[in-house]
Amino acid sequence: MGLLLLGRPIATVLVVLEKVLSSLALSAGAALAVVLRARHMTNPLALLLPGEFHEVPPDGLVIWINHHLPQFGPTILLWIALGLLVWAVVLALEAYGVWFEVGWGELLLIIETCLLLPVEVVDIVRHLALTGFATLMVNLLVLVYVVRLYRRRDVARSQPVVLPSEKP
Repeated sequence: MGLLLLGRPIATVLVVLEKVLSSLALSAGAALAVVLRARHMTNPLALLLPGEFHEVPPDGLVIWINHHLPQFGPTILLWIALGLLVWAVVLALEAYGVWFEVGWGELLLIIETCLLLPVEVVDIVRHLALTGFATLMVNLLVLVYVVRLYRRRDVARSQPVVLPSEKP
Protein backbone atom coordinates (compact mmCIF):
# COMPACT_ATOMS: atom_id res chain seq x y z
CA MET A 1 0.00 0.00 0.00
CA GLY A 2 2.82 2.40 0.74
CA LEU A 3 3.86 4.72 3.51
CA LEU A 4 0.97 6.28 5.44
CA LEU A 5 0.74 9.54 7.36
CA LEU A 6 -2.45 10.50 9.20
CA GLY A 7 -4.07 7.41 7.73
CA ARG A 8 -3.46 8.56 4.14
CA PRO A 9 -0.66 7.90 1.64
CA ILE A 10 2.16 10.44 2.03
CA ALA A 11 1.60 11.70 -1.53
CA THR A 12 -2.02 12.52 -0.67
CA VAL A 13 -0.95 14.33 2.50
CA LEU A 14 1.61 16.39 0.54
CA VAL A 15 -0.89 17.32 -2.19
CA VAL A 16 -3.50 18.35 0.38
CA LEU A 17 -0.93 20.28 2.45
CA GLU A 18 0.21 22.21 -0.62
CA LYS A 19 -3.38 23.05 -1.56
CA VAL A 20 -4.28 24.16 1.99
CA LEU A 21 -1.15 26.34 2.36
CA SER A 22 -1.71 27.88 -1.08
CA SER A 23 -5.34 28.57 -0.22
CA LEU A 24 -4.30 30.29 3.01
CA ALA A 25 -1.67 32.39 1.19
CA LEU A 26 -4.19 33.47 -1.45
CA SER A 27 -6.71 34.33 1.27
CA ALA A 28 -4.07 36.48 2.97
CA GLY A 29 -3.41 38.23 -0.35
CA ALA A 30 -7.13 38.88 -0.77
CA ALA A 31 -7.31 40.27 2.76
CA LEU A 32 -4.34 42.56 2.05
CA ALA A 33 -6.03 43.86 -1.09
CA VAL A 34 -9.24 44.57 0.88
CA VAL A 35 -7.30 46.38 3.63
CA LEU A 36 -5.43 48.46 1.05
CA ARG A 37 -8.71 49.40 -0.58
CA ALA A 38 -10.37 50.22 2.76
CA ARG A 39 -7.48 52.50 3.72
CA HIS A 40 -7.47 54.16 0.29
CA MET A 41 -3.89 53.05 -0.27
CA THR A 42 -2.43 52.12 -3.62
CA ASN A 43 0.93 51.00 -2.29
CA PRO A 44 1.12 47.69 -0.38
CA LEU A 45 4.63 48.49 0.85
CA ALA A 46 3.44 51.62 2.67
CA LEU A 47 0.99 49.46 4.61
CA LEU A 48 3.48 46.67 5.38
CA LEU A 49 6.45 48.93 6.20
CA PRO A 50 5.01 52.29 7.28
CA GLY A 51 8.08 53.51 9.16
CA GLU A 52 10.50 52.87 6.31
CA PHE A 53 9.31 55.85 4.27
CA HIS A 54 9.96 58.35 7.06
CA GLU A 55 13.56 57.34 7.79
CA VAL A 56 16.31 59.85 7.07
CA PRO A 57 18.08 58.90 4.88
CA PRO A 58 15.47 56.62 3.29
CA ASP A 59 16.39 52.97 2.78
CA GLY A 60 17.54 52.55 -0.81
CA LEU A 61 16.17 49.02 -1.14
CA VAL A 62 12.71 50.08 0.06
CA ILE A 63 12.72 53.01 -2.36
CA TRP A 64 13.78 50.71 -5.22
CA ILE A 65 11.09 48.11 -4.40
CA ASN A 66 8.47 50.86 -4.02
CA HIS A 67 9.43 52.29 -7.40
CA HIS A 68 9.04 48.88 -9.09
CA LEU A 69 5.79 47.83 -7.38
CA PRO A 70 2.65 48.48 -9.40
CA GLN A 71 0.16 50.95 -7.99
CA PHE A 72 -3.46 49.79 -7.99
CA GLY A 73 -6.64 51.81 -7.82
CA PRO A 74 -9.58 50.85 -5.59
CA THR A 75 -11.50 49.04 -8.33
CA ILE A 76 -8.50 46.96 -9.37
CA LEU A 77 -7.79 46.08 -5.73
CA LEU A 78 -11.35 44.83 -5.37
CA TRP A 79 -11.01 42.64 -8.49
CA ILE A 80 -7.66 41.32 -7.25
CA ALA A 81 -9.21 40.43 -3.88
CA LEU A 82 -12.14 38.70 -5.57
CA GLY A 83 -9.89 36.74 -7.94
CA LEU A 84 -7.59 35.62 -5.15
CA LEU A 85 -10.54 34.61 -3.00
CA VAL A 86 -12.12 32.55 -5.79
CA TRP A 87 -8.82 30.79 -6.44
CA ALA A 88 -8.38 30.16 -2.69
CA VAL A 89 -11.83 28.54 -2.55
CA VAL A 90 -11.03 26.33 -5.56
CA LEU A 91 -7.81 25.16 -3.89
CA ALA A 92 -9.61 24.52 -0.60
CA LEU A 93 -12.25 22.47 -2.44
CA GLU A 94 -9.50 20.48 -4.14
CA ALA A 95 -7.86 19.78 -0.78
CA TYR A 96 -11.20 18.71 0.71
CA GLY A 97 -12.00 16.47 -2.26
CA VAL A 98 -8.62 14.74 -2.30
CA TRP A 99 -8.51 14.29 1.49
CA PHE A 100 -12.01 12.85 1.76
CA GLU A 101 -11.61 10.89 -1.48
CA VAL A 102 -14.45 12.63 -3.28
CA GLY A 103 -14.32 12.21 -7.05
CA TRP A 104 -15.32 15.79 -7.87
CA GLY A 105 -12.42 17.15 -5.79
CA GLU A 106 -9.92 14.99 -7.62
CA LEU A 107 -11.48 15.94 -10.95
CA LEU A 108 -11.29 19.63 -10.04
CA LEU A 109 -7.59 19.25 -9.23
CA ILE A 110 -6.99 17.41 -12.52
CA ILE A 111 -8.74 20.13 -14.54
CA GLU A 112 -6.95 22.97 -12.74
CA THR A 113 -3.54 21.34 -13.15
CA CYS A 114 -4.16 20.62 -16.84
CA LEU A 115 -5.19 24.24 -17.42
CA LEU A 116 -2.01 25.55 -15.77
CA LEU A 117 0.46 23.23 -17.54
CA PRO A 118 0.55 25.23 -20.82
CA VAL A 119 1.25 28.41 -18.82
CA GLU A 120 4.16 26.70 -17.10
CA VAL A 121 5.55 25.41 -20.41
CA VAL A 122 5.39 28.91 -21.94
CA ASP A 123 7.13 30.29 -18.83
CA ILE A 124 9.92 27.72 -19.19
CA VAL A 125 10.35 28.55 -22.88
CA ARG A 126 10.52 32.30 -22.15
CA HIS A 127 12.70 32.12 -19.03
CA LEU A 128 14.78 28.99 -19.15
CA ALA A 129 15.03 28.43 -15.39
CA LEU A 130 15.50 25.38 -13.22
CA THR A 131 12.71 26.45 -10.85
CA GLY A 132 10.16 26.57 -13.67
CA PHE A 133 11.21 23.13 -14.86
CA ALA A 134 11.04 21.74 -11.30
CA THR A 135 7.56 23.22 -10.85
CA LEU A 136 6.42 21.62 -14.09
CA MET A 137 7.81 18.23 -13.05
CA VAL A 138 6.14 18.39 -9.63
CA ASN A 139 2.81 19.36 -11.20
CA LEU A 140 3.10 16.52 -13.71
CA LEU A 141 3.78 14.06 -10.87
CA VAL A 142 0.79 15.39 -8.93
CA LEU A 143 -1.35 15.13 -12.06
CA VAL A 144 -0.32 11.50 -12.70
CA TYR A 145 -0.90 10.61 -9.04
CA VAL A 146 -4.37 12.19 -8.84
CA VAL A 147 -5.44 10.76 -12.22
CA ARG A 148 -4.48 7.30 -10.93
CA LEU A 149 -6.48 7.88 -7.74
CA TYR A 150 -9.48 9.07 -9.72
CA ARG A 151 -9.34 6.17 -12.19
CA ARG A 152 -8.88 3.59 -9.41
CA ARG A 153 -11.94 4.95 -7.61
CA ASP A 154 -13.90 5.11 -10.89
CA VAL A 155 -13.10 1.45 -11.65
CA ALA A 156 -14.09 0.44 -8.12
CA ARG A 157 -17.41 2.29 -8.50
CA SER A 158 -18.23 0.59 -11.80
CA GLN A 159 -17.74 -2.95 -10.43
CA PRO A 160 -21.01 -4.63 -9.43
CA VAL A 161 -21.54 -5.23 -5.75
CA VAL A 162 -22.09 -8.90 -4.97
CA LEU A 163 -23.86 -9.62 -1.72
CA PRO A 164 -22.73 -12.68 0.28
CA SER A 165 -26.14 -14.32 -0.20
CA GLU A 166 -25.81 -14.00 -4.01
CA LYS A 167 -22.48 -15.82 -4.31
CA PRO A 168 -22.62 -19.09 -6.25
